[in-house]
Amino acid sequence: MPTSTSGEMTAGSDDARFAVAERLLETQRSSHESLLATWKYLEGKAQVAAGISGGFVGAVFAFIRGAGEGTTAGQRQLLALALGLLALAVLCAVAALTVRQLPGRPYDAAAQGLSDLLRLEEGEDIKTRHQALLQQETRAWQEVCDALRKGNGAKAGLVRASQSFLGSAILIVVVLSTWVLFGS
Repeated sequence: MPTSTSGEMTAGSDDARFAVAERLLETQRSSHESLLATWKYLEGKAQVAAGISGGFVGAVFAFIRGAGEGTTAGQRQLLALALGLLALAVLCAVAALTVRQLPGRPYDAAAQGLSDLLRLEEGEDIKTRHQALLQQETRAWQEVCDALRKGNGAKAGLVRASQSFLGSAILIVVVLSTWVLFGS
C-alpha cells in the first residue's frame, strides 16, 4: 500500500480499500441471489419428488389389488419393501418442503448504517465512516448467506434422500414386474 514518508496511508490506498469494500459487499449480494435461486430449485425438486413418489404409491396399491392370490411370499415382501421406500421418499420430500429458515435481506442494518453515516462527529472523515458502513453491511449479508447455505444444505440432503428412496422403490417395482411377467 502506498504510504507517505511519515508512514501514514495515502489517499490512493484509501480509495483502493474503499473499492475492495464495495466489491466485497457486491459479492455477498450476488451470492445471496445465487443461494436464493438454489433454494427455489430445491423447493421444486422436493415438490416433484413428493408427487412422483405419491403416484408410485398409488401404482403399487393398484398392483397389489390386481395381483390377488397368485402372488408369492417373496413378491409380497418386495411390494411391502417398495411401499416402505415410497413412504420414506414422500416423508423426506415433505420434510424438505418444511425447511423454512429462509433469512431475509439485511436492509435494516443498511438503513441504520446510512443513518449513522449522516451523523458525523466533529473532525470525522466521511470516507472512513462510509468504509465502516460497507464492512458492517458486508458482514450482515454474509450472516444471511451463511444461514441460507445451511438451509440449502438441509433441504438438499432431504431431497437427495427422497430421490434415493424413490429410485430404490422403482428398481424393486421393475424387478417385481419382471418377475410377475416372466414367472418364477
